[in-house]
Amino acid sequence: MATIFPTQPVGSIPTTVLKVFNYLKGLPDEYLVWHHLAPWQVDMPDFLVISPDQRAVVIKVSNATPDQMQSRLQMVLIGKNKENIGEQETGVLLDFQKELEQRVSGSSVSAANNRHYLRGIVLCPNLAAKNIARIPESQKHKDHHWIGKEYLDAASFDLWKQIYPPEALDEISRQHIRELFTPEVVVPCQITVRRPRERNLEAGLKDFILDYDQEMVLKTDLELPTEAENIVRDFQISLVNGVAGSGKTLLLLYRLRLLRELYPSKTFLVLTHNRALIRDMQDKFCKLLADLPTNI
Repeated sequence: MATIFPTQPVGSIPTTVLKVFNYLKGLPDEYLVWHHLAPWQVDMPDFLVISPDQRAVVIKVSNATPDQMQSRLQMVLIGKNKENIGEQETGVLLDFQKELEQRVSGSSVSAANNRHYLRGIVLCPNLAAKNIARIPESQKHKDHHWIGKEYLDAASFDLWKQIYPPEALDEISRQHIRELFTPEVVVPCQITVRRPRERNLEAGLKDFILDYDQEMVLKTDLELPTEAENIVRDFQISLVNGVAGSGKTLLLLYRLRLLRELYPSKTFLVLTHNRALIRDMQDKFCKLLADLPTNI
């Protein structure tokens, strides 16, 4: 089973996206899958998948149905303006890839190490291959793959292998992609406990990213209980153990930021016995959000 972040969908998501989530979760071991979570980013791909050999795709899920496709094609034939099937999804993928290229071009790392091999996929869980074949090629971007519900079949693994890009990502490329797709795990250099070394500033990224274990802790069990479950779950405890400087407080701050964005009407309480730590947490939270929120 693939490692997927988060392990369960958070909040209400379309049934088509949920179907893709459940399929990707069942990919073989060593696959890494991210479901887009940052509430402050609206128009983004739904999934990022990195294979064991470090090849990557971003997926935007389309809710299009055969009836919708037929209706839109008819509107086009009679000359009436109508948004093309997949037009919005294609735009999201193009914007993502454009932003990624801008980040790469502004990086201090040499151009030779900045090549990104990232393929965009428009996935239509409600459409079969024969439906997608009817969409004019002029409506499809040449760098994107359009795939249908056949790719969500249990025996479709070989089909996916054929659409991954031919080249693997290097470490810097993976970090650039994760910075853009999962901003909730990017730790600005001004709040890190690591002491920057001058010789490294021009050799890599200035910010750093939570590792996979830290990200899993951050995103586990984000779904808040309903009123009916309050009594049952009152004593649920998540315990994070670690030596001094391992990032426990950092994870708490980042989890608070996610919960605040996901549930703005909720109030969150943080207790600590250390006044110096309270001031440090408030300072870091202000640096993250430019203000101290009222619901924490």
